[in-house]
Amino acid sequence: MLRLAVAASIAVAPLAALAAQGSEGYLVVACFNPGVWAQSLGVWGQEGGLFLVHPRNPGLPIRVAGLPSALTGRGLLPPYADGGIGSDSIAALPDGTFLVGQSAAPGSQVSIYHVQISRVGSGWTGTVLRTFPIGQVPSVPLPMAVSDIEVIDGGQRALFSLFNAQPSVLGGAVLGELDLATGVVCPMPLSGWGQFQQAMAVSVDGQTLYLDGPASNRGIYRMTRIGGSWCSAGAPQLVVVLPPSVRFTMSMDLDLQGRLIVGTGGGNAGTPPNLFQIDPVSGFVTVLLPGVQGVRNAVLVEENTGTVFTGVLGGGAGYIDTQGSEVALTARDAQNGWGIYAGFAMVPAMQSFDAQRGGGAPYGWLTAPNPGGLPLVGNAGFSLTLQTPANPNLSLIAYSTGKALSPIPIVGFTLLLDPQSLVLHALSGPPFTVQLPIPPAAYLAGASLYVQTFHIDGSGPVSSPGLSIRIL
Repeated sequence: MLRLAVAASIAVAPLAALAAQGSEGYLVVACFNPGVWAQSLGVWGQEGGLFLVHPRNPGLPIRVAGLPSALTGRGLLPPYADGGIGSDSIAALPDGTFLVGQSAAPGSQVSIYHVQISRVGSGWTGTVLRTFPIGQVPSVPLPMAVSDIEVIDGGQRALFSLFNAQPSVLGGAVLGELDLATGVVCPMPLSGWGQFQQAMAVSVDGQTLYLDGPASNRGIYRMTRIGGSWCSAGAPQLVVVLPPSVRFTMSMDLDLQGRLIVGTGGGNAGTPPNLFQIDPVSGFVTVLLPGVQGVRNAVLVEENTGTVFTGVLGGGAGYIDTQGSEVALTARDAQNGWGIYAGFAMVPAMQSFDAQRGGGAPYGWLTAPNPGGLPLVGNAGFSLTLQTPANPNLSLIAYSTGKALSPIPIVGFTLLLDPQSLVLHALSGPPFTVQLPIPPAAYLAGASLYVQTFHIDGSGPVSSPGLSIRIL
């Protein structure tokens, strides 16, 4: 049933189906159960695993239930002088599932797990869809961990790094490439890199890999892909050397301008500076959060806003606000039983899906960043922006609570939304900026809304890509 409405707001959009579809918009935190080295932090013997953190509302992390002990370290008191047992890294795949890198005990298998997180009742459950073995950890004093994961090639492959690499696993390589279709792992040897690789980031085009240098080196390096595989990448080239006070690099991501965000151990026990923004072209280094203590064990840049999240060793998660100050989202609480924050991932709350049909000019949603901010409950300034150089004669916007099971052809257009809950609005422009205020109504949290536009321009009918929105 098609209905023509006049005004656009979340309040009048069709929101009968309020069940959350997944973890979109939430910070997903990978934790491991630490060894005796963490006793001074008060987190010895705490459970690892995966936890969800709201991106703006402070509170306790939400535990993802149902994960195997290999990803939680449940019931263990690891006796190690470094590292631990559980989840050490995480990356989001395009379909909204996750790759989780394990920190494994000596004598056990170290693997990458493919995990789906789903809302079940009032809680969240993790389901292992597949396990990708990397190798058997020998009887050595420390665990071996998949310390970072970067998804490449549209989710067909992943790059990963290893903490405490051993000759019996991938020949001692600290980097590897995983084919997610076949499970085949290809080692990426780095001469002189030692056994410990902590952090990586891959450029948007998938052709440049940034990584930290050997232990105590303080260097940030780049590698260039050669051909279709990273296994034949070029030799690392130095980008910049971090300040002498930095002991080691812990985490890395790229911001929306292509600059590196690098979290480090700072000086002794996280003394500042410990968080940096680096221009990989000029090598210019900017200190973030100057004077703020903390070993920055995890960093992530939120795609929809460009906001930087950081995780502190033995502490909690937070983000940097528009004034450059740190806002805490969670604090460490031993009674709630989570371990060391080791990695962050996020499926964006706003994502374009499918493809444009028709038209000689491109029509696309602006989501990285979205000028209207996050779809937060109570965000009266929330808006959507569609970009196009065209000047169509007629434009409509459609809202629905679901996607169509398959694209539906309708008189020259292609509908990507569920027609059973469809609402149509007239759309003026260009520019195509749609004000969509979200009322401060708690029941809206978790709702999913899907949007698409339709146009007639000089080339004929045009159907835009779809846009999915998860209200937070």
